[in-house]
Parts: sequence; C-alpha cells; structure tokens
Amino acid sequence: MPPRFARYVAPARAHAALWRTFLGILLIPALAVGLQAAAFGAALHLYPGDRGAALAMLASGATPGSVLALLASFLPLAASVMAVTWLLLRRDPATLWGEGWLPDFLRALLVMALAMAVFLWLGAAGDEPPSFNVSPALWAALLLPALVLIGVQTLAEELFFRGFLLQQLAARLPAWPLVWFWLPPVLFAAAHYAPGMGFMSPLAMGYALAFGLAAADLTRRSGNLGTAWGMHLANNAFAILVFSSENQLSGLALWHMPYPVEELFDRPWLALADLAPLAVAWAILARPAAR
Repeated sequence: MPPRFARYVAPARAHAALWRTFLGILLIPALAVGLQAAAFGAALHLYPGDRGAALAMLASGATPGSVLALLASFLPLAASVMAVTWLLLRRDPATLWGEGWLPDFLRALLVMALAMAVFLWLGAAGDEPPSFNVSPALWAALLLPALVLIGVQTLAEELFFRGFLLQQLAARLPAWPLVWFWLPPVLFAAAHYAPGMGFMSPLAMGYALAFGLAAADLTRRSGNLGTAWGMHLANNAFAILVFSSENQLSGLALWHMPYPVEELFDRPWLALADLAPLAVAWAILARPAAR
C-alpha cells in the first residue's frame, strides 16, 4: 500500500468493522433517497400543473430545468455520506477528502478537460457540423450554476465510492486488493444501470467500470480524492454541457452529436473511442501522483 494511500486510509481504521461498512452501504442510499423523495414531494406539492407530466419531463432530462433538478438531487447523497461518516464511523467527514486534494483536483480537472476537448475535436473532424441544442445565450447564462451542480453530483459519487467505500474496505482488508480496489468500481458501474436506455445501458456501465478503475487507481496513488473528483467533473461537464445525444440527459448540452446514437447498435466497438481521453488523462495523472 503506497504511503500516501496508507495515510488516506488511516482515519478509517478505528471503526473499520465490516458491519459498520455494510450498514453504511445500506444507510447512505436509504437516507439519500428519503431526502430526495421529501424534496421532490414538496416541490410537486407546490407545482400548479400536471404532476405526472412534470415527473416525466424531470426524468427525461430533456430540458435545462430538468437537468439542473436531476443534478441537484445528488445533494442528499453527499450529505448522507458525510452524516454517516460522522455518526456511524465516528470520524470527521473531511477525512474523506484526504491530504492535499485541492492541487490534485485542479490538475486533474485541467488534464481531463484538455484530453476530452482534443478528442472531441478530432472526432468531429470530417463529420457534418453538430446542431445547436440550446441557444448560446441561454447556455452561457446557465453555465455557472450547471458547473456548480455537476461539481456536487460528481463529488457525491466520489465521496461514496472512492471516499467512504474505498477507505473502509482498504482499512479493514488491506491485504485483499481484489475487494477494496475492485468492489467500488464494480458497484459504481452497477449504479449506472438504466433499463430505459436499452442497448446503451451496458455501454454506459462498461465506461463507468473503466472510469471507476482509473479513479480508484489515482486515489490509491495520490492518497486523496482530488484527482478522481477533478477527472470526474471534467468528464461529466463535457458529457452534459458540450455534446450529448438527443435522448440522453440532453437538456443542457450546447450541441447534439452529429450522428444518431443508434449507430452504436450496429458498431458497438465505436464506443471504445470514448475511452481514449480517459486513458490519456489517467496516463498523465498517474505519473506525477506516483512520486
């Protein structure tokens, strides 16, 4: 176990019993879902129109407001992870971040953003030009709150999968990397299962697994959550705010992809191209983090 990662895991050792970890795995989603249900219930109670139609529009992510609401729904998850860390694990939630996370976060944010920008530009070369999805003026007006909420959404997932779960398992089972290293990415991939996406669901799960493994490795190398969070934030910001397919959380994307996503049904190997910026970012970020 690298020294940095050993220091990252150290605060979890005092209360690393497996029963606490398993109870936390149950409590965190339950508490988050309860808070989400209460918030959406209160919002729907105040909504004057057709509530069924409002729920359908919210779930579709096809409008700017619905995307912002879906991103905001991750606030309860972040709050739940920190509450369970404090109350059940009896430690400061700040220990989920680790030492020196901010410089690593900023470096990873820049590296992943540049990698995605380059590969998107290369991928768009020669294709028909993409079509605008929202007006540039509206997009610019919503950019800052959208970035803040994407930051919340990605932080909530990192706190749970690379913070709480990785720390607890590594503290209790340090000699079992097949458990503490592999289980969080597998659960992260399973959390991206979406039956309504059809054939895109296993592709999304496969990408989530690859991302989860890269994020777990960078957390192991850096000894904090900053690198994984920065990479995650840049990845989701491009997917939500820059290019999106017409049927996948597209309400805030500036452009629609110039080809139908159904093309991947006949040629699923094309989805491997999405792994290229992730692989490049991981290769760059892993080297300085390993010093």
